[in-house]
Amino acid sequence: MPKSPERKAETRRRILEAACRLLGREGLEGAGIAEIMADAGLTHGGFYAHFRDKDALVAEVIETAMADVRERWLAGLEAHSPADAYRRLVGRYISPTHRDMPARGCPMPALGSETARHDDEVREAFERALIGTLGALEVLIPATGRLSPRERAMATIALAVGGLMISRMVSDEEFSDAILLACRRAAVAGLSPSQASR
Repeated sequence: MPKSPERKAETRRRILEAACRLLGREGLEGAGIAEIMADAGLTHGGFYAHFRDKDALVAEVIETAMADVRERWLAGLEAHSPADAYRRLVGRYISPTHRDMPARGCPMPALGSETARHDDEVREAFERALIGTLGALEVLIPATGRLSPRERAMATIALAVGGLMISRMVSDEEFSDAILLACRRAAVAGLSPSQASR
């Protein structure tokens, strides 16, 4: 008997959630289909009823995970001034808490270098998700006179993702914390003194 559309959608959601966790923790090559399906409580053979292959899964995971993270990071910021919302967002993202949760955090620092080596399907999924993130961030960018909101959004994402990646690569926690602090300070450095200090 075929599965109902609701049950099939629920199964697909479980696969995506398991893949988000495992790919974030183990990387694109570290987590195989069998491992992902086992984590979802499903059999390996059921995978192909939902995804053509692992690349199709990875592409959807990247878009889904980036949309989820974007929603979490932006939650509640609409009530703040642009400068305060921007400062808070930077503080949320470039933080020891985020550094220490790669399986639940943003997929960009967790999967970035591997994504660059994948095929067009995966890279195009990342590009779509990145464009969505840039658009959401642009509206929070305070006017500074030096960079357009789009340029500051791109620079902020590059600084935040790179800083988080590097902070995870060192073994000394104090050094890692110092990297994060330097990146947070650099991200708000273009704001006026009153904007940056609030």
